[in-house]
Amino acid sequence: MQVYSETIAHFLQNAHQWAKEILSSECHLKVGQKRFTVAHTTYPLNIICFEGKDRLAYFEPNFFRIGLNTSLITNAKPSVIKDILRHEIAHYFTHITYGDKIKPHGEEFIHTCHHFGFDSKIQDPQMNVALANDFYEGDLENEKILERIKNLLALGQSNNPYEAQLATAKANQLMIKHNISQFSDKNHEKLYVDHVYTAKRKNQKISCLYEILSHFLVRPLLFYGHQEIRLQVTGSKENIELAHYLAQTLSHKLDELWLANKNKYSLKGLKAKNSFYQGVAKGFNERITEGKEQMPLFEKNQLARLERSLDQDIKKIFGRLSYSKSSSTIDTYSQSIGRRVGKGLTINQALKKKTGGLLEWIR
Repeated sequence: MQVYSETIAHFLQNAHQWAKEILSSECHLKVGQKRFTVAHTTYPLNIICFEGKDRLAYFEPNFFRIGLNTSLITNAKPSVIKDILRHEIAHYFTHITYGDKIKPHGEEFIHTCHHFGFDSKIQDPQMNVALANDFYEGDLENEKILERIKNLLALGQSNNPYEAQLATAKANQLMIKHNISQFSDKNHEKLYVDHVYTAKRKNQKISCLYEILSHFLVRPLLFYGHQEIRLQVTGSKENIELAHYLAQTLSHKLDELWLANKNKYSLKGLKAKNSFYQGVAKGFNERITEGKEQMPLFEKNQLARLERSLDQDIKKIFGRLSYSKSSSTIDTYSQSIGRRVGKGLTINQALKKKTGGLLEWIR
């Protein structure tokens, strides 16, 4: 039985994107918006959701359709769902290559998996979701929250500027609430450190990333090496994962914004570019700060406690830290444009409940 809801629509959107990435980067096929090409013939990429207790997923050859069980939305990590998609894509490609007069998981299917480099767990006709979740590092509940945050950030692609800005603000609020909840439930949380961006020297772009990431409950730090500077972040594992996503996305986004506004307003030179980046950080900081001011008093107090705790933990690890801002002169016109852009900046990219029993993925 097929089923639809707003939650399922978001899930299918993610599944469709994951399937496209697998087909493109792992299967090395030409992939369009809704179709992919095999030997000069295009095939549809159609994924649906269904309810049922007998199987997790299936490939339906008569309609070239992949079905995913709705239980996966709450019970499976994204990494597990990607493995299930790999399995069904292997069925799809086996059908294209050999037709339907073969065994579901016979030598043709295994050959297809080997061809794409899919390992034995992808080839297995059965999966225990609980065990599969445990195979991948990370907490199911936290991963689901992270996916929700990324989904909100992805709404930044909307043509409606207000909707895009609201989605970015909601993502920030969801992340804060989740961290407050985690902070309330745990007396101590491990801290992790990882670098998210590297440059040859300090510049305003890395400073802009530093300022923006500080609003997402990680503490950014600049580490200077020989002919290299690293932007590192410290915080919980899921917040660092989000910081990676943000840094990668923003790095490209800032370049695109600079080029667009440089041409639109005839901005010229390094001074104008640096001032523009400073303005973007300033405008984004102002908007996020305004949003935090509107939080209920209890959440404000909890957030302040969380940030103080994070600062204290970082001081234990690194000791006293300092951060110097650039003393370069400012082009006020370029900065004002950047500030306006920063206030409207959107961020987009080009959790543990177990289920028992063995479920078949049969086609």
